[in-house]
Amino acid sequence: MLDLAPWNGWELIVTNYVLGETARHVAELHQEAREEWLRVQPRLRIKRTAWIIDSMAVFPNRKDKPVLGSAIRWADVLLTHDRSGFHDLLGTTFFRLRISTPGEFLKQQRASGVLKTGP
Repeated sequence: MLDLAPWNGWELIVTNYVLGETARHVAELHQEAREEWLRVQPRLRIKRTAWIIDSMAVFPNRKDKPVLGSAIRWADVLLTHDRSGFHDLLGTTFFRLRISTPGEFLKQQRASGVLKTGP
């Protein structure tokens, strides 16, 4: 995904909230995962966290509300492997925001003929 982003005009964003959550979880993983996270971070664009207002949406996962609010504010697609936190609760869209796993997103891009794999 990271290597394909420049060729496809994708901006891969992360918020300061997600950076904190990721740092907490990555610290529990093996050394190779921590090193990979350090390699990936400079290739992401950091945006400020946008909080979702409780009355905007009934969304039971309190810790995921900043992720959802930020994705609505900053992104066209929320890429996540968290099926129980997003996919199972919201489906494939929420307002104008598409929700997908990275793999599903790449398959859709490839099937539609728009995926570029090099310059």
